[in-house]
Amino acid sequence: MLNKRITLIIFIVTFVVSSLYLLNSHKNSPHELNAGEPASLKESSPLTENGIGTAQVIPSDDVMVNTYGTWKVVYTVGKEGIAAGGGIAVHISPYWGWSAPQNNNQDYPGYTTVSTSNDKTTLDVLTGSPHYIVVRTKEVPLTYKQSITVTYGDTGEGTHPFGKAKCDKYAEDSEDFFIKADTNGDGHFYPIENQPRINILSGPAAALVETNTPFSITIAAVDHYDNWVKSYLGTINLSFSSSSVKIPNEYNFEQSDGGAKRLKGTIKKAGLYRIKVEDKKNGFTSESNPILCTDNPLDYHLYWGDIHGHSNLCDGTGSPDNYYKYAREVAGLDISALTTHDAHGFIPLDEDGKTWNLIRKKTDSYYRPGEFVTFLGYEWTNWTYGHQHVLFLHSEEGEVFSFRDPKSATPNKLWECLKGKEAITIPHHVGGGPIACDWNFYNPKFQPLTEICSIHGNCEYFNAPKGIYSPKKGHFVRYALARGYRLGIIASSDSHNGHPGRRDVGALTAGLTGIYAET
Repeated sequence: MLNKRITLIIFIVTFVVSSLYLLNSHKNSPHELNAGEPASLKESSPLTENGIGTAQVIPSDDVMVNTYGTWKVVYTVGKEGIAAGGGIAVHISPYWGWSAPQNNNQDYPGYTTVSTSNDKTTLDVLTGSPHYIVVRTKEVPLTYKQSITVTYGDTGEGTHPFGKAKCDKYAEDSEDFFIKADTNGDGHFYPIENQPRINILSGPAAALVETNTPFSITIAAVDHYDNWVKSYLGTINLSFSSSSVKIPNEYNFEQSDGGAKRLKGTIKKAGLYRIKVEDKKNGFTSESNPILCTDNPLDYHLYWGDIHGHSNLCDGTGSPDNYYKYAREVAGLDISALTTHDAHGFIPLDEDGKTWNLIRKKTDSYYRPGEFVTFLGYEWTNWTYGHQHVLFLHSEEGEVFSFRDPKSATPNKLWECLKGKEAITIPHHVGGGPIACDWNFYNPKFQPLTEICSIHGNCEYFNAPKGIYSPKKGHFVRYALARGYRLGIIASSDSHNGHPGRRDVGALTAGLTGIYAET
């Protein structure tokens, strides 16, 4: 009886080439995009009595990626009113393609206007980087149920059509129009309780992705930006490099498949194989990486994972549900972890136990023993000693030890906090931008691995091919090994586009983690 173990690395063929693919969108780190925000806006905290009022976005309909539109964000004043000098701040996502809101040129994308239902109130409006609109009342306050309307992508009812705003190029559920309120006019803005949201849908299918798990092949449709096309209904033909491979020759996608289908198959003879998939009607095809089948008993099997990535809970796109479903159903990963920043985003994780509990709940809910492994984790985002993602074996032990907390402000202090827990930390982009790793700190128990490659570039050695930007000598992986550190080598995507396990379109490099385990 053959002991058949099929391992397959992701491969994709995309047939539309655009200059966009040549852009290195990660040369300037997304972590640096808060630099221009006024200090008063940075002082957001968990919900307080000051973060009151309600808001809605009109229209709230789903919108396709990379399209232009006009959205009205209507804020309705709560019972406490808004004092003179108070107001609201509306944040448009600064990530992945949204037009920057601006009120200077009505013929330029992202043109934004503001009005109020109180015709006696004069408003002061400020737009700035990264992607915010601040609206303050002047002499006359606003009272209960009066409103402020921010029209983002205003076309003047068609008189200046180029003022429309462009939306995200990555598909996701629940994209926030994030709103903060200053009701008493003290200059400090706090998030309202329920943020208005819309869904961003993928474009039309542009390619097929093939991955595999033992005895099965997963085929998923994606668009030009690797967004999962759940509406795909094409007919695919499968061909094989040998008659020893037995899987269906053809499959017609149904609506219930949601754009991804796992087909069962067998291989009769040990060897190396490839499988081709073609959609003749739409004119695209894809071929698998080598599939190895062996008749030798294996004590350890090779599994693939991506244990470093982000969602819209910080500086990424897509919800945790989007993240884990994509990892499992499209990228075909065996292992995944969502690593939200400890202190980065509209509401930092170290201030928001509700979000940390949400991450824990979602991570546990997608764990499938023997099929799909998820780890609870977060990113320790220290700008002095370097970034590390922290992973917990048991989610109930998971706790956010932030770099902003004096008790966990250095690597040694972080490791001290992790004592008694089954946890590890993994430094990444160690050789340079956005911040290099300080290798004067090392702990073989809590830091057994290092990330050598991600969207930021190759960190093996100084001047390595496709090397990381802003490289710093004495910080690369070979340097750490030369110091005698025993480190396992992994790679990850560090994806911010909601596509764990897939290479970001336009990114210089990408990576996966290979893990040998008995099961």
